[in-house]
Amino acid sequence: MLGTSRIGSGVSSGEVKCEQLECCAGCSLKITDRFLLRMMDASWHEECLVCSVCRVRLTQSCFTKDNKVFCKYDYERWV
Repeated sequence: MLGTSRIGSGVSSGEVKCEQLECCAGCSLKITDRFLLRMMDASWHEECLVCSVCRVRLTQSCFTKDNKVFCKYDYERWV
Protein backbone atom coordinates (compact mmCIF):
# COMPACT_ATOMS: atom_id res chain seq x y z
CA MET A 1 0.00 0.00 0.00
CA LEU A 2 1.22 3.44 -0.90
CA GLY A 3 1.09 6.06 1.82
CA THR A 4 2.23 9.62 2.32
CA SER A 5 3.65 11.12 5.46
CA ARG A 6 4.35 14.72 6.29
CA ILE A 7 7.82 15.71 7.42
CA GLY A 8 8.05 18.83 9.45
CA SER A 9 8.52 20.31 12.84
CA GLY A 10 6.34 20.22 15.87
CA VAL A 11 5.84 22.94 18.43
CA SER A 12 6.06 22.03 22.10
CA SER A 13 6.20 24.57 24.93
CA GLY A 14 7.12 27.31 22.45
CA GLU A 15 10.12 25.39 21.09
CA VAL A 16 10.40 23.96 17.60
CA LYS A 17 11.54 20.34 17.53
CA CYS A 18 12.83 18.87 14.27
CA GLU A 19 12.04 15.29 13.42
CA GLN A 20 14.83 12.95 12.38
CA LEU A 21 15.21 12.81 8.60
CA GLU A 22 14.69 9.49 6.87
CA CYS A 23 16.75 8.15 3.97
CA CYS A 24 15.16 7.30 0.62
CA ALA A 25 15.14 3.60 -0.29
CA GLY A 26 15.56 4.56 -3.96
CA CYS A 27 18.52 6.97 -3.90
CA SER A 28 19.79 6.64 -0.29
CA LEU A 29 19.72 10.42 0.23
CA LYS A 30 18.02 12.07 3.19
CA ILE A 31 14.42 13.10 2.56
CA THR A 32 14.05 16.82 3.23
CA ASP A 33 10.86 17.24 1.19
CA ARG A 34 7.66 18.22 2.95
CA PHE A 35 6.12 14.83 2.09
CA LEU A 36 7.53 11.34 1.66
CA LEU A 37 6.08 8.04 0.46
CA ARG A 38 6.00 4.94 2.66
CA MET A 39 6.20 1.64 0.80
CA MET A 40 7.42 -1.82 1.89
CA ASP A 41 8.46 -0.49 5.32
CA ALA A 42 10.73 2.08 3.65
CA SER A 43 10.59 5.78 2.87
CA TRP A 44 10.91 7.18 -0.65
CA HIS A 45 11.16 10.56 -2.38
CA GLU A 46 8.10 10.96 -4.59
CA GLU A 47 10.32 11.01 -7.68
CA CYS A 48 12.30 7.89 -6.64
CA LEU A 49 9.41 5.44 -6.38
CA VAL A 50 9.41 3.99 -9.90
CA CYS A 51 8.52 0.69 -11.58
CA SER A 52 11.41 -1.80 -11.57
CA VAL A 53 10.75 -2.63 -15.24
CA CYS A 54 9.65 0.49 -17.14
CA ARG A 55 10.84 3.14 -14.63
CA VAL A 56 7.52 5.04 -14.71
CA ARG A 57 6.83 7.12 -11.59
CA LEU A 58 4.34 5.44 -9.26
CA THR A 59 2.08 8.14 -7.90
CA GLN A 60 -1.31 6.48 -7.45
CA SER A 61 -0.67 2.78 -6.90
CA CYS A 62 2.00 0.13 -7.15
CA PHE A 63 2.49 -3.60 -6.75
CA THR A 64 5.32 -5.56 -5.13
CA LYS A 65 6.89 -8.97 -5.54
CA ASP A 66 10.25 -10.18 -4.20
CA ASN A 67 11.07 -6.70 -2.83
CA LYS A 68 10.62 -5.11 -6.27
CA VAL A 69 8.07 -2.43 -7.11
CA PHE A 70 5.96 -2.55 -10.28
CA CYS A 71 3.32 -0.54 -12.09
CA LYS A 72 0.06 -2.41 -12.70
CA TYR A 73 0.90 -3.14 -16.35
CA ASP A 74 4.32 -4.69 -15.64
CA TYR A 75 3.07 -6.55 -12.58
CA GLU A 76 0.36 -8.25 -14.64
CA ARG A 77 2.77 -8.88 -17.50
CA TRP A 78 5.82 -10.21 -15.62
CA VAL A 79 4.62 -11.61 -12.31
